[in-house]
Amino acid sequence: MKNKPLRILMGLTALVFAALACNLPSRQSSTHTPQPIPVSQEAADSLEATVIAAFEQAQSGEPVTVVLDETQITSYTAVFFAANPDLGLSAPQVFLRDGQVLVNAQYIQGPIKSPVELALSLSTSADGNIQASLTTVKLGSINAPDSMKESISAVVNQALSGSFGASATGLRITDVAVGSGTLTLTGVRQ
Repeated sequence: MKNKPLRILMGLTALVFAALACNLPSRQSSTHTPQPIPVSQEAADSLEATVIAAFEQAQSGEPVTVVLDETQITSYTAVFFAANPDLGLSAPQVFLRDGQVLVNAQYIQGPIKSPVELALSLSTSADGNIQASLTTVKLGSINAPDSMKESISAVVNQALSGSFGASATGLRITDVAVGSGTLTLTGVRQ
């Protein structure tokens, strides 16, 4: 019984913070939100098939180029989030614009639901891995500090150079380009 008032106070405090976050003036954005990208299992499967075909083609030793679009990447990400509910992320939208990958999603932790926004630039490293640099990380209307962006970038880059990296896949990425609605990757077999 002693903990009941404390739990009620903590619950009310969380609600107040959530209400404040939802009504902060910086939440209003002056940028145009793109149309929602449709999600389908077929598009996710298409991304997988495209990547598998590229790996098979790379076995010949010739350079290979893969072009992925927003629908494929968004769908694949949605399927991944659905298969991993412990991440607390859902409803992803991945936009490829102005040289950046823009990711919008919903973060759900218990009764709290908040939009998440990430913006990252992609490049290649000297050893053939894709490198990501986060330029924006937002939870609701709150911008993450630079130290958090750097920490998240480090985790993303560790994943990109680990199980998805050149040494694990045998494919050295030589170029990455984010266009208007497309992500183009060029690589060669190591």
